[in-house]
Amino acid sequence: MTFSGVYLCSSSPRRHAILTEFNVNFKTVQNHLEDEPERWSFESPLAYAARLAHLKSTVSAASIDGWVLTADTVVTYQNEVLGKPMNEDDAFKMLSTLLGKRHQVISVCVLSNHRKKAIMYCIDYAMVYFKSVPNKDLRHYIMSKTPLDKAGAYGIQDNPSFLTHYSGDYFTVMGLPIKRLLKLFSSCGIV
Repeated sequence: MTFSGVYLCSSSPRRHAILTEFNVNFKTVQNHLEDEPERWSFESPLAYAARLAHLKSTVSAASIDGWVLTADTVVTYQNEVLGKPMNEDDAFKMLSTLLGKRHQVISVCVLSNHRKKAIMYCIDYAMVYFKSVPNKDLRHYIMSKTPLDKAGAYGIQDNPSFLTHYSGDYFTVMGLPIKRLLKLFSSCGIV
């Protein structure tokens, strides 16, 4: 019997939680993109996120019979991409840069089925606003949460003290634009 859900090519616990919350039948498969390439100097943050999501699909989904979902989420400020911090000092630097300002979060998903020679993109944006807080608050957040595995060194689901508000889809900031994806899933017979 064929699997009627989607193969998620991501180990992100946040993406797993979102799909589970929205009752999407999924199985996790390994992301075979071992090293994410650097962003090219002429490449926009959106183009970079789309390239990464597509690369993940290309190297990970070719041998899978069914619909495969890959994704990439980037935090961007002043045309710079803030990826996952390398360490706690890097996380502090990233968060300090964003305090008192707004930044954009871009989530790009690729839904592909190599047997059907089908590929679809799902792209969504959100704006996130941070207020200024004392350095000790940033250090507390970094020590008490897990910012090292998150783009921009924060998770909206953590409800950090420096987050004032956002415009756009909460789940896009979390890493999976589920409201847009559900429409794609429905058209593919996944949900």
